[in-house]
Amino acid sequence: MAADWIPALTAKVLAALDRRRLPGTIAMTAAVVAGIVFISASVFGDPKDGEPSQVIRITRPVATGLGGPIASAPPPAEIPESAVVSVPTSAGPTGDPALLEVSKVGLLPRIAADGRKPMQVYARAAGVASDRRPKVAIVVGGLGVGKAIRDAALARLPADVSLAFTSYGPELGEDVAAARAKGHEVLLEVPLEPEDYPSTDPGVHTLTTDGSVDKNTKRLSWHMSRFTGYAGLISTHGSKFLADRKDLAFLMRSTRDRGLFFVDAGPVPGTISRDVAAIWGASFARIDGTIDRSLSRDAIDKELAALEASARKRGFAIGAMSALPVTVDRLATWADELESRGIDLVPVSSLVTGGGQAVAALPAVSAPAAAKPKARATSKPKLQSKATTTARGTRSKVKPKPIAAKPSPRKRPASTTLQPAPAEPPATPTSAPHP
Repeated sequence: MAADWIPALTAKVLAALDRRRLPGTIAMTAAVVAGIVFISASVFGDPKDGEPSQVIRITRPVATGLGGPIASAPPPAEIPESAVVSVPTSAGPTGDPALLEVSKVGLLPRIAADGRKPMQVYARAAGVASDRRPKVAIVVGGLGVGKAIRDAALARLPADVSLAFTSYGPELGEDVAAARAKGHEVLLEVPLEPEDYPSTDPGVHTLTTDGSVDKNTKRLSWHMSRFTGYAGLISTHGSKFLADRKDLAFLMRSTRDRGLFFVDAGPVPGTISRDVAAIWGASFARIDGTIDRSLSRDAIDKELAALEASARKRGFAIGAMSALPVTVDRLATWADELESRGIDLVPVSSLVTGGGQAVAALPAVSAPAAAKPKARATSKPKLQSKATTTARGTRSKVKPKPIAAKPSPRKRPASTTLQPAPAEPPATPTSAPHP
């Protein structure tokens, strides 16, 4: 009886409510309750409810060997991919392990414990030193960015042409291995800062004049770690970098300490790189001309002819060009005719100097040129007249026996009797006033 008041109170409350608002009140109440339930399920429920799922049981297979199951075989250890370094076991297209240094960025060239240097091991053997023909070396660069370009160069060019590869190629190991298998000497291209940098940007990790030694060391190491088996470095761009003595000193030291040689292919003649290389004892070479400044066939042929003329004049010359189809075609045609014209095509490593590396062919080529002026001087009329006068003036003072023993065998005619007006003066009287 005490609870009878509840229904009565409820009836009075409902009666007090406006019957027109009752449906809206009920709907609002239901919406609030539904919202509370949804929020509770989102916060406290399983987030994967409603998602399709499947449970798969994974079991480790039984380790087996030749004798059957191995009950106590430990699970294989997981080695992170970044820690795996592939080092060849013998000298070959990828390089000699004794000439490789493991670093954080990859494999770097180094001087072996027995003193062997990459520029010696990876250099292509040149001709015999007694060959007196003028020498020409050609470096074809820009390789490593396309298989078709690489295959065309390897198919057309003789093995004595040196090949330079960019460090930005996607399959450099395969490209370099193919080049070395064909007998080519390989160089690494190093991008250096040009005057209008960064308007002209040689690429990432370019060595710059405002970079610290540590920064440029890291950049150079990155380039040198891209592949192995190269004998030296060759510059690309670099009109500003190659004119800075401090930065050149860093580059030459690094080249020397790694047992490599450096080829200056900078666009500006008269750089100081040769002087700096000599100071730091780095093996060095400088190109005499870029063959494909203009890509017309006639212009390329003229540059090759000029390079050949330079070799005939001073005994050797070095040219550089890119691996474009037209340049490869003209170079291959020109190289086929060199033998008949008396020119010796050699790898660029045979023409580097300094750092204990010398051009063996140069003395043999330049020796005849040094002897020619002396032979021509004795045949000049003016010199003959002077010799005759001197001989007459000192005839009474010179007795043949003391002087005849001093000259070389070529000048022995001094012991003969002097004639008053010889048609051709003897060789010794010219030296009579200078006992």
